[in-house]
Amino acid sequence: MSTAVIYHYWCDGFHGEEEPAYSNMTLPIIPSIATLRAVNPSIPIFVLDISENKHPSKWGYFPQKLNFTVVPLKRRFKPKATHVSEHVFRWSTPLCSSVFDVDYFAQQIPQHQILCCDCDIMHLRDIVPLGNYKKRKVIPHFHCNTNTGYWYFDKRGKDRRVLDLWKNNMEEYFAGGKIKKELEKFSRNEYGDLVINEEIFIKHIYSKHPDYRKSTAPTENISAHGGFVRDSARNVHFYFNVWGEKRGRAILHISEFGPLLSGVLDEQDMKMVFGHVCPYRRMWSVYDMDWQEIRNVIEADDKQWLL
Repeated sequence: MSTAVIYHYWCDGFHGEEEPAYSNMTLPIIPSIATLRAVNPSIPIFVLDISENKHPSKWGYFPQKLNFTVVPLKRRFKPKATHVSEHVFRWSTPLCSSVFDVDYFAQQIPQHQILCCDCDIMHLRDIVPLGNYKKRKVIPHFHCNTNTGYWYFDKRGKDRRVLDLWKNNMEEYFAGGKIKKELEKFSRNEYGDLVINEEIFIKHIYSKHPDYRKSTAPTENISAHGGFVRDSARNVHFYFNVWGEKRGRAILHISEFGPLLSGVLDEQDMKMVFGHVCPYRRMWSVYDMDWQEIRNVIEADDKQWLL
């Protein structure tokens, strides 16, 4: 297998750090991996766990059940907190480190096509061949859109301009370089507030170098609450712009994911991951859903969930 999938997991003081990773519905990594394993039983999956708590018990038996490897990893990107606020430093550096960690770990494994995937991605179809490059031995470009939840590259590729610039700009920003003022202004214009994460750096790069953004990069079809990401016109994954624990539970309301989950998880597994699964009153298709209504239903079911 020439392709590997890498997840980057971090939850210290953030996203339910007291919960086991397997039942963390804010970062629903097990449902994500389960849907991926349902559509591709053999692709190598690695989880880079940079959390302070790296005890294997937080993953339960799911690495064996779903055939993925948890890699306890120290962050490769550890800038000094000299030139940014404590808040920015605490929350932003682990997110930015994901690019460094993925690039570093990719060199340690035999697979050469590397897909980096967020924990809230639920897979509808097989992800390979990446970009539909069936006849290409090397993916010709670095592929990333302005949303960094799904990006990939070939580590044998000669064109590392974007990947290297991405890393260099983050290093320069946290070192207090000339990019700092410009990037913070760009971030406030983009988000309405100062948000420093790996995504704002790639957006800034594409704003200055639009030719770096390849037409073959995964494209997004986004509503206010969720959407598809398409890779060469194939529905590769679906994500939920639903925050908190509702993000992981939303999958149980989507009819297409039921057969995928039941194909790889039994009833006991489902209870381990989702808790007491309430009998849901409503189901939607990913192609025909009312997002406001689904949010209301999940909130109502939350009250039952806690009983």
